[in-house]
Amino acid sequence: MNRLIHDLLEINRRLSFELWHITPINERVSGLSPRMLLPTQVSGDVRIGEYEPMILYCGLLNGLNYYYLIENPSETSATSDLNLYEVRNDNFKKVAGIEFKAHNPGKDIIWQDIRKLVRDNITGNWFHILEDIDSDTLQSIFSKLTSSLNSYSDSLGEEPISILFCFCVLARKWTCIKHFFYDKSRGDFSIYVDNFFDLDCEVESDHIVVSKGLDWYIFQLYTEGFLGY
Repeated sequence: MNRLIHDLLEINRRLSFELWHITPINERVSGLSPRMLLPTQVSGDVRIGEYEPMILYCGLLNGLNYYYLIENPSETSATSDLNLYEVRNDNFKKVAGIEFKAHNPGKDIIWQDIRKLVRDNITGNWFHILEDIDSDTLQSIFSKLTSSLNSYSDSLGEEPISILFCFCVLARKWTCIKHFFYDKSRGDFSIYVDNFFDLDCEVESDHIVVSKGLDWYIFQLYTEGFLGY
């Protein structure tokens, strides 16, 4: 694992922890709560989207050696949610693009954002927040991601595709992370993509049980670590 991926994984882990403890404005704050509060809707419900993780992500970056730019147009005229830069030879070098997703968006939305990460030819970070899931939610999202990635099987360049995927489930205080890295030495692209999202899990009353998850990092409140088969 290179330094950038290591740093992104740690940022995603810390971000998940902060999101698990974010406090709605009508509830009591705890010692672990970040400074950001969540508003309530007219109905009294609390709904979190892509904006909150991005703000907290930037807060974590303020303690690291990266610089960042929000919503910078990329070379493909698309708009990345957040771009990370390093200083090299007194110039800013873009090293990663981050896309934030919430809930279970449509296939076209996922395809558009995967397109940004694939065509930018730099490391990507896909951070996906979910208020809660059932046993089919992740498989639904994985199916759309698989289809989106496979659409590039006939147009791969020489540059590898590197994307750190993170899925954070607030209600379960549970996060899974895995690094997608493909270059031509790995053989058939479609086979690699189809095997990547191999996470099988069941949602029980108060926790998530993983039955299969090759090379996925699984983090949950008070117990965190690596799960592999």
